[in-house]
Amino acid sequence: AACRRLSKCPDLHIHIFDQGRRGVGGRTSSRKYDVRDGNDKAATIRFDHGCQFFRADTDRFKKIVNEWIEKDYVSEWNGDFRSSIKQEHEFFGLPSTPPFYVSNFGMQTLSKNILSDASENSNVRIHAGVRVAQLNRDTATKKWKLIGTSGEAAYHDTDEKLQEDDQRNVIGEESGYDAVILTDISSSFGGWHRASA
Repeated sequence: AACRRLSKCPDLHIHIFDQGRRGVGGRTSSRKYDVRDGNDKAATIRFDHGCQFFRADTDRFKKIVNEWIEKDYVSEWNGDFRSSIKQEHEFFGLPSTPPFYVSNFGMQTLSKNILSDASENSNVRIHAGVRVAQLNRDTATKKWKLIGTSGEAAYHDTDEKLQEDDQRNVIGEESGYDAVILTDISSSFGGWHRASA
């Protein structure tokens, strides 16, 4: 959502790095499988194994979610939430305060739709299948250089031996970036970590 808003600023050049194996979206990962039901009828099952739903708790985010509803990106979800224990405090995994929202056609499609909207502007570039492993600040230019890898070595489930043999290079703009926004705590790790998915 932030990328889409920023993409409307013509003076900004935005580069998005996503290491996903099956597409962009990070924690909004979805899978779908073609199966046969009990009557041998073809069906597709889909499940979200990352973020299953979200809430809009601020007026600003509610406005964005309403835009997504109008575009048929998301819908309100009236899930039946149950717990085997009494909750004294709300836990993000078992919410008690609706409304809840889900992306239509799997959570990953929300990320894809947002990036599709943003990339309509020529100032947005998406680097898919790329893992940022390190940030270096050039003291002379004050720009950030991104060090990382792409291909098989970029994926979080890659064999650790391949990770050890990986050659990291400057990725993105060789001259660096004025600002960098990190969306995952594992970006702050000193080196590659299996949790850096």
